[in-house]
Amino acid sequence: MEAKIGKISEISTLCDEKSRLCSILYRLYRRFDLGRILYDCGMEKCQGVPVKALLLCLLVIRFCGGSVRSASQCGYWGLLACRGKDSLYRLLNRSGMDWRRLLHACFLAFRKICLNESMHTPTHSSAPACLVFDDTLLAKTGKFIEGVSKVFDHVENRVRLGCKLLGMLYFDGVSSVMVDFSLHRELGKGKRGGLSPKEWRRQYRPKRKVGSADWKRKRELDMGKMNKVFEMLKLARRMKLPFKYVLMDSWFTNSKLLAWVMKLWHGEVHVIGLCKMNSTQYEVGGKLMKLPQIKALKGHCSRHYCRALKSSYITANAKWGGIPVKLFFIHYERQGRWTLLLTTDTKLTFKRAFDIYGIRWNIEVVWKDCKQYLELGSYQGRNLNGQIADCTMAFIAHAMLTLEKRFTEYESMGELYREVEAQVRMLTLWERILPLLYKLMAVTAGRETENGDGSPKKLPAERELLTFFQYADSQHRKSGNEDVDAS
Repeated sequence: MEAKIGKISEISTLCDEKSRLCSILYRLYRRFDLGRILYDCGMEKCQGVPVKALLLCLLVIRFCGGSVRSASQCGYWGLLACRGKDSLYRLLNRSGMDWRRLLHACFLAFRKICLNESMHTPTHSSAPACLVFDDTLLAKTGKFIEGVSKVFDHVENRVRLGCKLLGMLYFDGVSSVMVDFSLHRELGKGKRGGLSPKEWRRQYRPKRKVGSADWKRKRELDMGKMNKVFEMLKLARRMKLPFKYVLMDSWFTNSKLLAWVMKLWHGEVHVIGLCKMNSTQYEVGGKLMKLPQIKALKGHCSRHYCRALKSSYITANAKWGGIPVKLFFIHYERQGRWTLLLTTDTKLTFKRAFDIYGIRWNIEVVWKDCKQYLELGSYQGRNLNGQIADCTMAFIAHAMLTLEKRFTEYESMGELYREVEAQVRMLTLWERILPLLYKLMAVTAGRETENGDGSPKKLPAERELLTFFQYADSQHRKSGNEDVDAS
């Protein structure tokens, strides 16, 4: 099953008024009410800069791109509430921060805002609410980073240094937001993650309090991803999220997961996923058969052609682990191999099942947006707490931009991101102008025009100021004032 990210509209546009950066960032910060969320989660500090101010600083840096260190050398750093970059690093590595609880609270705030807004601006979508599971690679550069190992990259088909991020995405029919995630490593046969004994010994391993939030995160590194999927399903059950289908690719689809879903929701929630064309046996007509036998079975299977998808398919009803399933053997034009699509909703037609499974691609769009625009996985600190905090901030920022895009007219997440980044940088324009004007006044007064040996001194301030005025004039012309004299 193939699709292109550019052909999928992840978020619908409902309103017709664009917002500038100031209103976007601070308005969304107030709408999510992060200050109250931090207080309810018990994450406030007793002294120093408040956590809500530091989170706002991290969001500004996230929108502008780069790291905390690179942001400390930019012009807008003086406008931030933090007293130095060390306070931000201490927050990222703080052991008492329950970043998972913060992400859950932000997701619930997102749902509450969407439900309230939908009363005034109703949406019309035929897509059902779904829960999507998938993992992605977070590449790292340091072998001494806590929790990294050699993992196999299925995209590049080679082994790389990093960790796997397992995510649970919620699609409400319009928007896709990350609900929960976990980081995992692959230890391999040597139980060292493909590292040498010296590299394994030198990995960063701080002491953690047993039972704390970061201690639980550390244990998840060696937990099986399927076991973590089961825990995330129980979390979705506790949150009482309304959805109809659970979507996943062929790596996650197995009979045990089908049994989990059917048990938790008593058959009200169904699974749709691709399956591997392997030697797995299914029960058809009271007999266990392999997939090639089922596909060639006459009387129980029927072959059809779908003109809309340009593919032929064979439908078969079977049982997998005692659970009734419907199998769709799909053969695309100009392709020799067959693809198997499975669903526990035996009432679905092939076209409807195919369209619903296409929603799974939304999580691929979220991976792409977060990595390309929000620096997901770019943090290279040694502490695992910082890695968790980096991913959490990326998903919170994505939820904010998703909410803004849902109720504005931005055509793509990239357009919204570039608008936010440009406006954040324009906030510090006055701070960059004042030193240049001061230098220009000093030059005009005849000071600092010669070096100690009498040679003429270079005046970069004049060139910088001229460049700025040229830039300001070009921006003014773009706004529609073409008749203004450039002089």
